[in-house]
Amino acid sequence: MTFEWLAMHARRLSLFRGLVAGCLSLVMRGPAAAQITATPRPPTHALTRGASNVRQILPPDVQSDDGLYHAAISYDGSAIVFNDKVNVFEVTTEDLARHALTNVTSGQCEFPRPNRDGSAVVMACSANVTGQNADGNLEIVLLRNNEFVPITNSTVTGAVIVDNEVPTIASDGKSIAFVSNGNYTGQNPDGRYQVFLWRDGKPLTQVTKGTTAQVGFLNEDGRFILFAEYYVKDTCPVDGSVYRYDLHTGQTVSLFLPAESSRCGPCGRQLGVGLSGDATVRVFTAFTSCDADDIAHGRKLFRQRIGDDPTFLLDVPDFWDVKIAVNGDGSRIAVLQGDNSGSGDEWESVLFTSSGRQDLPGVPRYAGDLAFDGPGRHLIFISNEDLTGENPDHLSELFVAAIPLGSDTPLPTATATATPSPTRSTPIIPTPRRTVGFCAGDCDNSGQVTVDELVIGVNIALGIAPLGACMNLSFDCNATGEVTVDCLVIAVNNALYDCGVAAPTRGPTRNAIAHRHAVTRRTATQLPTATTTPGPLRQEPRYPLRGHRP
Repeated sequence: MTFEWLAMHARRLSLFRGLVAGCLSLVMRGPAAAQITATPRPPTHALTRGASNVRQILPPDVQSDDGLYHAAISYDGSAIVFNDKVNVFEVTTEDLARHALTNVTSGQCEFPRPNRDGSAVVMACSANVTGQNADGNLEIVLLRNNEFVPITNSTVTGAVIVDNEVPTIASDGKSIAFVSNGNYTGQNPDGRYQVFLWRDGKPLTQVTKGTTAQVGFLNEDGRFILFAEYYVKDTCPVDGSVYRYDLHTGQTVSLFLPAESSRCGPCGRQLGVGLSGDATVRVFTAFTSCDADDIAHGRKLFRQRIGDDPTFLLDVPDFWDVKIAVNGDGSRIAVLQGDNSGSGDEWESVLFTSSGRQDLPGVPRYAGDLAFDGPGRHLIFISNEDLTGENPDHLSELFVAAIPLGSDTPLPTATATATPSPTRSTPIIPTPRRTVGFCAGDCDNSGQVTVDELVIGVNIALGIAPLGACMNLSFDCNATGEVTVDCLVIAVNNALYDCGVAAPTRGPTRNAIAHRHAVTRRTATQLPTATTTPGPLRQEPRYPLRGHRP
C-alpha cells in the first residue's frame, strides 16, 4: 500500500493523520506501547577445512590461464566473486561450486562486488548484457533476482566515450557508488572522473564536484562514501587528502592526516586507503617527505578511528608497494608490502589484531586483491603460486586464509593531540557542503515512508528502540545521534507526499532503471550472449584510478 493511494482517500488519510498525531503526542508525553523486535541474522558459512590455514578455492579442473582479477568476498563470507578477462563468476563457499554470472563473447564484465550475502552483485560491463549498451561503453549493471538492471546509460551524456568503473554496493543491494567521467547530472561538463551514487528508484546523484578525479567506496550500511583526491592528466595535485561524504546529512568532511605528516606526496602517486565496513576506521599510508628529490621516501602506515588521532602501524620501505585489507569493524588489518622497484624481492605480510602485530601466515609475496569478510575470519587473495600442491602450472588462483578470532582487548588508539594540517589557500572540496541526502524516515530506501516506519521512528525517539532499528539511520535527519520531533515531522511529510516535499532542488537527472532484461543466474548455458561489437578487449586487469582500492 502506498501513501499516494492514501492521499486519494480522504477518510483514510484523516485516520492516518490521527495516528501520526497520536505518535507525536507520545513522543512528548512518555512511553509508547509499540515495540521493535529484532530478528536474529542467520549464521555465516564456514570456509575452514583441513589443518592448513590456507585453502585453494577453485579445483584444478576449472582453473583458467586467462587469469583471475578483482576478487571480493561478501560480508557474511558466503560468496566470493571475481572476473577473468571476459566474464564474472561466483563461488558459493558452502559447496565451493563455481557459477558463471555472465556469459559474454563480445566485450567484457569486471569489477564485481557482492552485497552482504551475495544475492546481488554489481559490476562494470562493456558487453551488452542489458540490451541498452550497443555503443560498448563501460556501464555499471546490477545482477539481482536473476535480472541485469542497468545502473548507468552513457548515451544520455552525449559523450563519445564514457567509463563507469569501480562500483561498490551497500549490504541491502539498494545503494551503489561508482566512479565515472560521465555528465549525468549536468555538473561534470569537463568529463573528469567523479563519484556518483545510485539509489534504487531514484535519480543518480553526483557526490564529488572537485577539479580532480576521485576514488569512491561505499560502506556496508550505505551511509558513508569515502573518496580520495587523485591526479588527472593536466593537473598535478600533491595533496592526497581523503574525505568522507555522509548521505544522511549531505556533508563532506576532510579526514586529516597525522600530525607528523605533511600534506604532500609525488605527483601521480595515490595514498593507499582502506576503510572498515562500518566506516569508523580507516587505514592509510602517508608521505612524510616533501623533498622533490626524495619523493619515494618517508612513507608510514597508519590506523585511525575516525574522530581520533591516527596510530602508527609500520614504516613502508622505499619503493615498496602496499596492499591493505580491513574487516568490518576495523579490528583486523592485513598488510602485504614488498619491493616494487624491480631491483629486489624483499617483502612481508603482517596482520594487526587487537593483540598487536603478528605475521600473516600463508599469504605469498605476489598475492593480490586482499579482502576480509565482515568478521575478519577469512582473508581471500589471488596468487599464481602453488600454495596447496593443487596449482603446479602456477595459474592465477583464488585462496582463502582462515584466521581464528580471539578475545583480545581492542587495538590501542593514539593519545597525542592532533596538529592541524597546513591550510590550503583554495580547498579543492569545501567542507562541509550539503547536497542531496536520504529521505527522512525511509528506512529501507524504497522511496516512500510507511506507517510501520513511522512507528519505528517514534520508538527510537522514545528510547524504546535503538537508532539502528531504522536500517539507514534516516530518522536522524540532522545527524545528532537522536530522533527529534522535527525529524519526525519531516518523516510524516515524506510519508504523505512520497518523499517529495522539501526535497532539495536537483539538476538534470535521469532514472537509471528504465528497463530490465531477465537472465538466469546459475546456469551458464542459459545466460545471454552479447552480440554487439564494442571497443578493443583489454588484455590486462585495469585500475583506471590507480591506487589501493578499499
